[in-house]
Amino acid sequence: EKETLSGTDPKKARFRRALYRTFVRRFVPIVLSFLFQELVIRVGQAYLLGIIIDYLGSGSHSTSGGGPSTVVILSAVGFVACAALGATFNHFNITLTDHVGLQMKIACSTLIFKKVRLDTSA
Repeated sequence: EKETLSGTDPKKARFRRALYRTFVRRFVPIVLSFLFQELVIRVGQAYLLGIIIDYLGSGSHSTSGGGPSTVVILSAVGFVACAALGATFNHFNITLTDHVGLQMKIACSTLIFKKVRLDTSA
């Protein structure tokens, strides 16, 4: 409400602009988390899976008497860690988005209720 009426003529107040100014800062961590998830975790997971597939497709694992190399083991651990981090970041993004969305819903409902109440009292 303060953002809607601050420094402007109340008749020319823009609801969309007020919502943007009020809630844009709350979406910054959500967007940064989403970018990290998509650009680092998913790409890293695909890269690690490629290392594992290359090892299994080369046939070197069956001819050599020893176990898998350290790189392949670390790639498998990294792949599982990327999957866990992806799920964690996804949950974080959904939770924060729902929270900000509910705050926006409450703000909009409050403004509409006050507008209706002011109109009926006049």
